[in-house]
Amino acid sequence: MDVLADILAAMRVGTPVAAHTEAHAPWGLRFDHVTGSAFHVVLQGSCWLTPLPGDSATFKPAQLGPGDVVLLGRGAAHALGSEPTAALIDFAPTRNSPSTPVGQMIVPGPGARSTIVCGAYRLQRHRPHPLLRDLPDVIHLSALPGRHPGLRAMVDLLGNELETQPPGAAAVTPPLVDALLVYMLRAWLRDTTDT
Repeated sequence: MDVLADILAAMRVGTPVAAHTEAHAPWGLRFDHVTGSAFHVVLQGSCWLTPLPGDSATFKPAQLGPGDVVLLGRGAAHALGSEPTAALIDFAPTRNSPSTPVGQMIVPGPGARSTIVCGAYRLQRHRPHPLLRDLPDVIHLSALPGRHPGLRAMVDLLGNELETQPPGAAAVTPPLVDALLVYMLRAWLRDTTDT
């Protein structure tokens, strides 16, 4: 019996969504609260993850670098930006068609380029499983050499699909985004039991 797979299958509502985001400094993106969990994967460059003023999330600003993965377990409203105090615009990716869960957002600017995969999982929250209920506001899985090789491989696969959009990307991306959640939770569970 695979408890993690059973929990996610029972709580999932709809298809996960992901967007390939390319932003040039100075930039800042505002992400609304989601019923479920949100995630970000830094493919290139760097950015800051910050809570939004007035939100109930309790986490400190964190600088993210290439290969870093963050999971916002309760889907808290938050911001990503080139600086912690960057002016914010709403995250609003465009989609090739309404039926594809793959989006793209480009934020023009004169400065350094960052590419990030931004996404969300819609999960039922009225009767959450204790594992998901007890997730911290933010799980930061840093890209330290030799840590979480399965997660690193999944990040590379997903990043390549979203960046290059090869034929069939719309079919391949949702299962990869699903698998990414499992790899993030595995890495977090491994880290919490190793300490």
